[in-house]
Amino acid sequence: MNYPEQKKLSLQVFQEPRAKVFVFSHERSGTHFLMNALAQAFGYISNPQVDFDHSDANINFYYPLSIREYLAQFKGHPVANTFKSHHSFDFFSDLIEEVVEEFQVFYVYRNPLDVMVSLWRFIHKWEWHEGPKTDELADFIRMPPSGHMMRYQMYQQPTVLKRWESHVRGWVLEMPEQVRGRIIYVRFEDLLDRYAETLQGISHSMGREPFSLDKPGLEETVMPFQGRSGYRDDYYTAADLAYVEEQIGKTLVDLGYDTGA
Repeated sequence: MNYPEQKKLSLQVFQEPRAKVFVFSHERSGTHFLMNALAQAFGYISNPQVDFDHSDANINFYYPLSIREYLAQFKGHPVANTFKSHHSFDFFSDLIEEVVEEFQVFYVYRNPLDVMVSLWRFIHKWEWHEGPKTDELADFIRMPPSGHMMRYQMYQQPTVLKRWESHVRGWVLEMPEQVRGRIIYVRFEDLLDRYAETLQGISHSMGREPFSLDKPGLEETVMPFQGRSGYRDDYYTAADLAYVEEQIGKTLVDLGYDTGA
């Protein structure tokens, strides 16, 4: 089984000055939903994307200069294709000021209870070792990260659940304030349930009104999602919710989510 076929990367540029867009997220957080929304509302191209996750570019992600040199080729060009990455903030910490200067950066995040369910099912789709494959979600959230998913993290994390926390804390809660104010943060739940209002809220930073507020269809995502949230009752026991509360409760509160316990 292979990843869904992507269009061969053919860069397109806007005819007028426009900000390039870079979307960051933890896996299964609504990445392509947001990318397709930006395409439909503001004219960006979500596919083909400049994909840092499955890139043919020769980037050494553990060497900031390598990332800087790769991004330098796009400097000053109003590229319409969306840039996308699931990498943790650690990979960009030394050059984040340059990235927010050259791009309009988005970070989309989602309730981790739903992220864990989606990621657990997603990993089972692949024949290779994308991550720990467990029969039960309860075991998955308690397992250390492994396999192909490790490419997105600089350091090992004790569990898949704590890996999510590290990602979102790095990009959101512990981001230096002078940078944080230049990133557009989007909650998956707002995009799902308050689509038009969320896009209108983005428009000020984009410097233009959306020319469409029609929500992209589920079939338009690269990796289709089910278009729902709230998997708690279907997959989590009381013991699991207590574990989530004990492990990442403060982060949930900081992001405005119910702790689940």
